[in-house]
Amino acid sequence: MSEGLEKDISGKAVDTGLLLKVYNLIKPYRHLFYISVGITFLNSVVGPAIPYAIRHTIDEEILKIDSNGLRLWTGIILGLLLAQGALTYLQTYLTNYLGQNAIKHLRDKVFNHILNFKSKVFDNTPIGTFITRTVTDVERVADIFS
Repeated sequence: MSEGLEKDISGKAVDTGLLLKVYNLIKPYRHLFYISVGITFLNSVVGPAIPYAIRHTIDEEILKIDSNGLRLWTGIILGLLLAQGALTYLQTYLTNYLGQNAIKHLRDKVFNHILNFKSKVFDNTPIGTFITRTVTDVERVADIFS
């Protein structure tokens, strides 16, 4: 019976329940999330513009032997490359910052929850069990952010 259940869960392309839980973790940082999504879209525009600019430079400026146009389009290509590098750096920085803060928030919530257990729970269960289970579960969620 459990094999059938595992097939249903692993066969899902998108688990909306899990996505909602992850979104709840990043809610305090949603402005950073939206900024990083916007940067991703900007980067997806700048990326394809570079080969287009190179094609234009070769087909139009070099073949027509236009030195002023060649300087202009070389500057445009360099500007696009610098913009792509800056956008990629900023996107990586923001998403890593967002992920680390969300994981810190999750760890704080889990450990505060464990600290509020009654002392009888700690008498019956070794503390290592709590720590191992907590660390492995939180690291699985951290894998989503990385």
